[in-house]
Amino acid sequence: MKSNSIPHHLLLSTSAQSRSADKETIEEFGIDSFTLMEIAANGAASFIQAKENSHKKGFYICGKGNNVVDAMATARYLADQASHKIHICLVFGDSDLC
Repeated sequence: MKSNSIPHHLLLSTSAQSRSADKETIEEFGIDSFTLMEIAANGAASFIQAKENSHKKGFYICGKGNNVVDAMATARYLADQASHKIHICLVFGDSDLC
């Protein structure tokens, strides 16, 4: 399947592409990184809520990097709605597998 036939919301980015997109957004629109993360987390939580019934459970496995904060913020938004029971697993270590 050609990459241009994949719906945009299903495309994945490498960590370098994600960092570049974040940097461009921060510089071009003047949005600080904390606000950008909050916007992304709120959007992710809204997407999950729209796809899932209320009173669901979420299990977040967080490794290293900025995505840890993104996943935790998304979980916080869902927990704040009191409709999702949240479990977070933080993975620590020196392995490149995280």
